Amino acid sequence: MSNYLSKLIMAVKMANYQRLRRRREPQRIAYRQWVKINDEVNADTLPALLQLYAQLPRKPLISVIMPVYNAPLAWLDDAIESVRQQIYQEWELCIADDCSPDPEVQSYLEKKAREDARIKVTFRAVNGHISAASNSAIDLSHGEFLALMDQDDLIPKNALLHVAESINQHPDAGLIYSDEDKVDSEGLREAPTRKPGWQRATLTQYNSISHLGVYRKDLVREIGGFQVGYEGSQDHDLALRCVERLSDAQIIHIPRVLYHWRIHENSTAHMQAAKPYALTARNRAIRDHLERTKGSRHP
Repeated sequence: MSNYLSKLIMAVKMANYQRLRRRREPQRIAYRQWVKINDEVNADTLPALLQLYAQLPRKPLISVIMPVYNAPLAWLDDAIESVRQQIYQEWELCIADDCSPDPEVQSYLEKKAREDARIKVTFRAVNGHISAASNSAIDLSHGEFLALMDQDDLIPKNALLHVAESINQHPDAGLIYSDEDKVDSEGLREAPTRKPGWQRATLTQYNSISHLGVYRKDLVREIGGFQVGYEGSQDHDLALRCVERLSDAQIIHIPRVLYHWRIHENSTAHMQAAKPYALTARNRAIRDHLERTKGSRHP
């Protein structure tokens, strides 16, 4: 009976979500028009981006961290190719497959690693969920910075370039994050999230860092990486533990949309109810953070 009720509640929420999407169609059309005019990498905008890349005084290696589990191959390919198409070339893609039962996932990842030496893959012998898999991906990395990315999402061609630009502008940065939006099943962008400048208190209400989140690797190592037990809100927990060791000046917001969440029925980009355990993990992460920082001042 409880399973039936759970499915019924999910169906009602899905129906409400779809009705809300239909009502917001004018906003989606307007945003896509804005994207076409202002936010596409094309023949007109590419020369300036290439010049920016050439003129960067320092080009640190950025390790893109991607945990994978039974990913739909078409979406996984889109995600990997969005990294390979970066204007900024000093990157490596570190993938940890979390013991996917579909054998095609392993075959596909091995093929991609053969095609590009910057793609590094490890295959976990035991399924450990996303925190453990993310740590396995970090173990592959050699970069100074870690950029977190999900297996079915996309980053635009200029994403890592603007991250590197920000690192050059803020050499002491420990955490860099950008604005984000969503991409639907047809590859069309919608629902931009324009984030404010860094506000420490906001992170105790929701994950105001989210994507694209880029962390100094030494800092992530110092705090022990991702914590098992916070799955569904592991990125929020990581951000909370990192900012405890950073000054406000070391946390940098890039006011550009540099990450596209894919909307599908099982994604939190589609609907929070798709992963109800994420809310429990988020509340725990915030509670633990407040307990750790009680009576203390940030750096």
